[in-house]
Formats: sequence, structure tokens, C-alpha cells
Amino acid sequence: MVGKVKQMALLGIFLLTAASLAWPEVILSDLQKRMDEAQEGEKIPVIILMKEAPDRASWEKSWQGLDRKERQRAFASAMMNFSRQTQQEILGILDSEQSQGRAERIRSLFLLNAVSGRLSVSTIKLLSQRSDIKAIVLSKPIVKNPELPGVKNPGVVEGGQESPSKGIAWGVQKIGAPTVWAGGNHGEDVIIDVIDTGVDYNHTDLSSRVWINQAEQNGTTGVDDDGNGYVDDIRGWDFADNDNNPMDCGSTDPWAIMSGATPPHGTHVAGTVAGTGAGGQQVGVAPGAKIMIGKVFPDTGNGGTLEDLLAAMDYGVANGADIVTMSLGFSITDNGDTSQMLKGIMRTECDMIRDAGVILTVAAGNGDPQSGGHFAKPYDIACPGDVPAPWYPKTYLHNGDSTGGVITVGATDSNDVIGSFSSRGPTQWYFTLTDTSYTNHFVKWQDYRYNPPSQQGLLKPDVCAPGVKILSCKKGGGYWDAIISGVANWDGTSMATPHVAGLVALMLKVNPNLTPAQVDSILEATALELGIAGKDTVYGSGRVRAPQAVAAAQALGVANQPSDLPTLSGLKIVCQSSNPGFGGFDLRYDLPVSGRTQLLIFNIIGQEVAKPVDEYQAAGRHSVKWDGIDADGRRVASGVYLAVLKQGQKATSLKLINIR
Repeated sequence: MVGKVKQMALLGIFLLTAASLAWPEVILSDLQKRMDEAQEGEKIPVIILMKEAPDRASWEKSWQGLDRKERQRAFASAMMNFSRQTQQEILGILDSEQSQGRAERIRSLFLLNAVSGRLSVSTIKLLSQRSDIKAIVLSKPIVKNPELPGVKNPGVVEGGQESPSKGIAWGVQKIGAPTVWAGGNHGEDVIIDVIDTGVDYNHTDLSSRVWINQAEQNGTTGVDDDGNGYVDDIRGWDFADNDNNPMDCGSTDPWAIMSGATPPHGTHVAGTVAGTGAGGQQVGVAPGAKIMIGKVFPDTGNGGTLEDLLAAMDYGVANGADIVTMSLGFSITDNGDTSQMLKGIMRTECDMIRDAGVILTVAAGNGDPQSGGHFAKPYDIACPGDVPAPWYPKTYLHNGDSTGGVITVGATDSNDVIGSFSSRGPTQWYFTLTDTSYTNHFVKWQDYRYNPPSQQGLLKPDVCAPGVKILSCKKGGGYWDAIISGVANWDGTSMATPHVAGLVALMLKVNPNLTPAQVDSILEATALELGIAGKDTVYGSGRVRAPQAVAAAQALGVANQPSDLPTLSGLKIVCQSSNPGFGGFDLRYDLPVSGRTQLLIFNIIGQEVAKPVDEYQAAGRHSVKWDGIDADGRRVASGVYLAVLKQGQKATSLKLINIR
């Protein structure tokens, strides 16, 4: 996980150049090597990627007009049906192999159209002969960082505001969540999937906030009542131990933690998301939200696997999560074939979550926990925090123009100074696959190359939030902001990310139909700019601000309502580009005839605030920029505005969102 007290790190990220030529090419070279080394009877964790891809374009036509939740359900249903059809024969074979002891832990990963499992060498060989399989990939173990930052390097412990004996946690105050609560918005019933070490669902602050699968709670014990593939998954699922008890596996014993035990990271994260304050401390940003639990660390503390993480992400989308938040990641410190393959799988999964309409918040990482410093550029941002964001201001693009699915979060202290550990950008998407077992099976993303000075890679993180000495829920009850007093605080981008997830819940409460791109654009446009001007590789677009983001989300919801002013034939007006908070609106309009033309700007209560155009204009295309300044030379407030184009008795309008 990407908390400073604990980080998930991917093992075995290196380029394998020696591969057995005896294996079919569909078996990627790192898996070939693993099979050569396998002991008799050993089962190897793999991900089987199917060759067939869905016809998404035809689906999109049938989804027009659906709201965000309806689209999510339609998307998940379509992908599950498609994967079920294409995987049917494979799953039948694996079921037979499992009955003979040669396979176990078989799961369908519908977003990737893949199947995961732990398979014998003979089973992998059997599958490799099939023409419907694109590739068989070795799943990677994800383990906790063996060293607790601060134990060997006490000097790296960050300073922070002291937590009050009672009241509101400083991070929750800093982003302005109480101002939003004062308006009656606590993020009620927005569902946030917390993928982590599990959650103490009995904690006083969290017990009433845990999402409940009603079909399973009211169903028959031992039966998959809702048919989602998981039996009695009442609160979520423990993907690491493959059972229905996602209780936090972490230890609160400082001596055990110093010896390498997992701390109860997930409970701390969940508390920042939605802690109610019932125990005396208000630590949650969205105390009305619901927490779905996806546990990806086993009770033994030995680490989860990539296929567990992918299954947990699928589960959130399939079961109605509005937001997936992951304070975890793994370091990729080279651009070798195996690293690129792993990045490609994660980017595809995250992009699919975006396409389902689900918002994904991910920790940026904590640099290099072994040294206490940072990895070299462009490898400091952990994966999948290195996946492009859903929205990106055109003015800040470098050599790429592609969006992705991840809102990446850095960590700041109580003085809005970046945490020394918080991972820095940029990151890179420039695949140079050389091994044919990779090149024939994976997309070669090349949209963000890091080759300075001409090519600067992808700017990350996207935003930052409080992540130093964060007070939140403690497994077993109570609260804590230090794992070991004076040695290791609850510091990390892991602590910052749930602040943003909670804020997104507040935004969705006032505008449930926000897309991932809209959420990201609002978060970035309303953030408090820190560091150098513009989006940068340390603070991103700045530290998030709840009142401004929620107001913009609400305004966008108003703007999406049908206009009261009819559009009359012959006049056309479009917003050529609008970068909220970054320079106003570039408006373009077409006039069918010459004549006196007016372009007027009205606020939401009908008052005229500006008149960018009032003159005779010839027929044809015209452009004008409104910079958000009213007739008296003052910058207008954030909110909804109406641009009205008039010529004679004809008029048309366009709604604009101004975010400061």
C-alpha cells in the first residue's frame, strides 16, 4: 500500500531475456521461466487474457440518455455477459482441472475479459494450445514494505498539527468539509469501495457506514443469493483469503509492526473516508457515505497478488460502487518488457472503470521507502497512480493527448507543504517492447514519453490532500495519528487519497451524474494552487478544496438541465474551449446573415453581467473570448452563466460553468 507506514511493492519487476523456446508464444516469457523452475504439483498464479474484444460502439448507442448509475449497471452487465460467453469453454476446462487438483482459485475478470487462477504447469500447457487466448501472464505477488519508515530513519518522520482531544481532524478541516456539511450534505448513500487490508466493520465510527449486500444478508447462508460469484458477501469480500470476512488483517501491536507486521491500514483509510465521529472525533470527510470493503491482503500478512487486486476492482464496479479508492500501488523502476506489460494491464483495467462511470482515486506513492528518498524520473509515481487522469487541461499537455481512469493524489502537511515522501512526477507511457511474446499481445502505449528537454512525460500527481500525521480510526476502537509515538506517524499518500475519495462523495451527492472527467476537472480547477504556477509534478493542480468543488459540481448539475431559452434556426454558438479557472471561455458562433449582433452573458438569476459583443457583424464565423470579467471590470463568481447570442428577432444560448 502506499501509506508511508506501509507500501505495496511489486516483486520481480525485471526484464527476462532468457526464456525457454519450448513454450508456445502465448505464454509470456516471465511465465515460461517460472514454469521451468516450478516444483512438481506446484500451482502458479496466472492471468489468462482472452483474444476477443467487445463491440463497444454498438453498446454506446443503446446507452445514450442513461444516467450515470444506469450506465454503470448496463456497462457491467454487458461486459459480464460478453466475458461469460467468450470464457465459457475456458472456465469449463478449468472446472474440470480443478476437480482433479490441478487448478484452484478460478475467477472471471470481466473488465479485462480475462480469467485468473492458480494452475499447474500441465494445465497452462493445455490452455496455451487454444486459439481464443491472447496471452497467459504470470500474476505478480504484491507484498508489504518490510521496513516501517521512521524505524530505521527516525529523521524522516514528518511534523504535523497536533490532533485535538475532541473535535474535527485537521485534514478534514483543512479541505473545508465542515462548510459542506453545514449545507446538509454528508455524502449520504454514495458507495465508496475501499480496497486495502480490510476494514474493522465493528468500529463505532464505521459500523453504521459499512455497505450491506441486502440480497446476501436476507438470503440463505451458504448460497450465492445474488449470483455475483461470491457466497455470503454481506459487507464485501476478502479476495486474498477467498472468504466473506473482510475484517482488517492489520496488527495494532507496535512491537509486531516494528518486526514487519501489517498495520491496520484499511481501517485508518476508511475512517478518513466516512468516519461518523460517533466515538468523539470527526475524522471522516463524508460521514454519510457507505463503505464497500475489498480486502486484498491475506490474514497471514504475506501479501496479496495482482489477480486479487483486479478481482476487487471488478467487484466494486459490478456491485454498484460509485467510487473506488486505492491507497496502494507498486513501484516500477524500469521500462523493461515485463514492467510495460504490467502497466498495460493496470491501465486497461483503470480505463474500463472510467468507462463504466466509476471514479477511481489512487495514491501517488511514497518514493523509495528503502532509501527514504525518491526513485529517478519518470519512475517515482507508483502504478496504477501513473495511469493518465480522466481529464487533462490541454494547455498542460506535453507530448500526449490521451486520458485514462486515475485521479492521482499527493500528500501535504497542515501548512500546505508537500510531504517529503510524496512521490513526484512526471511518469512515462512510452512502450518499447522487444520480446515477441509481449509485442504480439499488448498495446504499445506511446502517448507520454519522457525524453527531456523536448518530451516531458505525463504530469502527475493530479491533486494533493492532507497526508501528514492524519488522525483516523484505529482497529478495535478509538483513534490514532501515530503508529508508534515519536517513531512513525500515519503519514503517506495513502492518508491523502481517502480525503479526496470522501470529497468526491460530497460532489456526487449534489450531482450524481458527474462523469469521471467532470469530477477530475472540477477537483483540479478548484484546487488551491501550490508550488510553481500551473499544474506541476509535485503538487499537481494543488490541494483540494471541498466547498469550491461541491459548488462547482452543483452548478454543473444545473447547467446540464435543459435551457429555458429556445434555440432558433440559423444561429449557432459553441464553446470552442473552456478551461475553468485557467483563462475564461473561447466562444465561436456562426451568423447566417449580416446585422447587429449581441453576445450577452447572464448569471443564474437572469442579471446581465457582461456584453462581449454589441456591433454590426457580417455573415459567417466569428470568435470572441469572455475572460470572466463583468461590465464593471470585476471577476465574476464561480457558478452557472448563460451566453445568449442575439441577431434581430433570433436568439440562441449556451450554458457556461465558471470555476475560480
